[in-house]
Amino acid sequence: MGSDLDDYDGLLHLLKAASKKTVIEILNKVASQLLRSGDDDVVGFLRSCLDIDADESAALFHSLTILLRKVIYSGCANYDAINAAFPSEFHKSLKELLIKSILDNHNAWKSQAIDEQVSLPRLKDFSWEVRKNVVAPSCVLHLNTSDRGSLNVEMSAESLDTMLDSLAKIRDQISSVTQ
Repeated sequence: MGSDLDDYDGLLHLLKAASKKTVIEILNKVASQLLRSGDDDVVGFLRSCLDIDADESAALFHSLTILLRKVIYSGCANYDAINAAFPSEFHKSLKELLIKSILDNHNAWKSQAIDEQVSLPRLKDFSWEVRKNVVAPSCVLHLNTSDRGSLNVEMSAESLDTMLDSLAKIRDQISSVTQ
């Protein structure tokens, strides 16, 4: 999985950090920006934190983004996989610090990446009740979803039969695909 040294040249600016703690803080800040797509001025933060110019901080941000995307989204979850993401001739002690920091934060970043994905609401829980109305009985489904909270759907017996038939067809289609 090795990479071009050019992609990681910007990481060498981390050698100007006052401490390992500063490097870890920078890594977390860039990872947070990458996963949130926020409006934080991370390049400005890098510039002030390391006392480097705008071009150097942009190069560092670019290199960190390449590295973090590679390890978060490509399943690099162990030492060997992350080590393979670096060019073989990369600065050894800086690489070790970055690998250690990535390993320490990988699970949290991966969870955050999953949480930030744009997706359909997920069903967390449901319950139902049967109502015996004067006109016709009905079923009320109480659905709890991941992003919309609670949703109540009232269905007549005919609507419920139609939905159950459709769900059975979907189940059969999924079963045929997985076999």
